[in-house]
Amino acid sequence: MKYASLLLSRLFVKNVPGYRRLTTLSDELRSKFSAFKGGTVELTKDDRTGIAEVHFSNPTKRNSFSGHMMVQLHDVVRELHSWKEGGGAELTTACDFRVMVPGSEIQFVQVRMGLVPGWGGTTRLVRLLGAHEALELLASSRKVGAEEAHEIGLVDYVLQNYESPLAEAKNWLGQYIAGDAHVIRTLKETIVKARELSTVDSLREELRLFSTVWSGPANREALKKKLKH
Repeated sequence: MKYASLLLSRLFVKNVPGYRRLTTLSDELRSKFSAFKGGTVELTKDDRTGIAEVHFSNPTKRNSFSGHMMVQLHDVVRELHSWKEGGGAELTTACDFRVMVPGSEIQFVQVRMGLVPGWGGTTRLVRLLGAHEALELLASSRKVGAEEAHEIGLVDYVLQNYESPLAEAKNWLGQYIAGDAHVIRTLKETIVKARELSTVDSLREELRLFSTVWSGPANREALKKKLKH
């Protein structure tokens, strides 16, 4: 079966309230996906890591979920398995982190099909690589291997575990989600604000968001332990 997997990192705490948040998000995602016929959607959560996984088998569902990710500011990492239906390369650009295994390829085929990206792929690719590199990849429709993708900044890491790439991706992601979940979400929001807003508005939002974690539980705990370096 052709499918895609994505990890929603540290969206849910590991206790019962976290489970309720997972249930709420599950209902919300299923509602969004229901507008597109065909395929399946599964949402599961690992209580040990606090990472949730969404698996969906119909590429036509990418439109509803891509927009949802952009609005909700979720931290995600993408892994595509045998996806040949189209839209997979474009969908990966919506993620905060991208990983590949050696021998895999990313290809933007829209121009070859008489199209241009239509789900935000162009906008996100330009932000990732710059206008010139994005133009080269989109206009040529050429395949990009894992090593080159890593060199140009299209992916963040090349996996080595062929037997269990998703497990390795989870382990790799762990270095970015070890902190307090609320702090990480707030950090992500400050980064998105800096990207989307003017400098003045971004600085204003950064100060506002800083105030939400100053003297918060994570900050107090770090001070109590005298953590700094």
